[in-house]
Amino acid sequence: MTDLATIKQKPVIDFTQMEAAGKKVREELGKYNFEGLVVTEENVKEMKSLRARFSKDFKIAEDMRKEIKKGIMDPYTQFENAYKDNIASPYNEADKLLKTLIDDVENKLRDAKTEELKTFFNEYIQSFDIDFLKFEQVNLNITLSASVKSLREKIIEFVNKVDEALKMIDVQEHKERILVEYQRTLNASGSIVYVNEAIKREEQIKEQQTLAAAQKEVQIKPVEEVLAAPTEVKKEESITKSMTVTGTLTQLKSLIQFMKEEGIKYE
Repeated sequence: MTDLATIKQKPVIDFTQMEAAGKKVREELGKYNFEGLVVTEENVKEMKSLRARFSKDFKIAEDMRKEIKKGIMDPYTQFENAYKDNIASPYNEADKLLKTLIDDVENKLRDAKTEELKTFFNEYIQSFDIDFLKFEQVNLNITLSASVKSLREKIIEFVNKVDEALKMIDVQEHKERILVEYQRTLNASGSIVYVNEAIKREEQIKEQQTLAAAQKEVQIKPVEEVLAAPTEVKKEESITKSMTVTGTLTQLKSLIQFMKEEGIKYE
């Protein structure tokens, strides 16, 4: 392929006169002391004339440069066009066609492997009390180079880990709420902490609400007591009765203690 095109003759450009031309321009400018020059109408005209001559010479030099570049680039442009038409285009078309065919075959192989692993996942999970898990949650990297055996082992490891997490959740106090959170995150420890903290916050809010209600009731009650009509308390008349008491020593001591507490006089 390296002999498709070769450079038969390298371009040779004679530019030996350029250095002398540049030196001549600098020498001519050096005749003028621009830093200490006092601008007058006459020397302005002279500078304009000098500038016009330099511009004319520079345009001639630029035209020469462009012509030389064109002479060098024309053969390359012709070569590049031939290269695009005869090499790049057919090779790119072939690559695109082959890639499409290869991708089609590999996608079918990958899809077949995915279906096989889905079937294994569904069969394996039936031996566990897990009804919320989806195959996609295993997050397998199913490539053509990955063996079915290694991917099955990842499925087994994943499902077993979920089963262990469910057993841990089952012994928690708030297992129903924790299970809901776990099904969302598949993070057992994180779900336990999240739910316990949420319940703790809820209890604190409930206590604050209860305390606020009690304080409000205390503030209202004195007003109600002031507005309520006074209740007449009838004083009971004291009477004297004689009786004989029979019981154990412990019972008699208890009776005496009760009479003292109630303010009953006895002899």
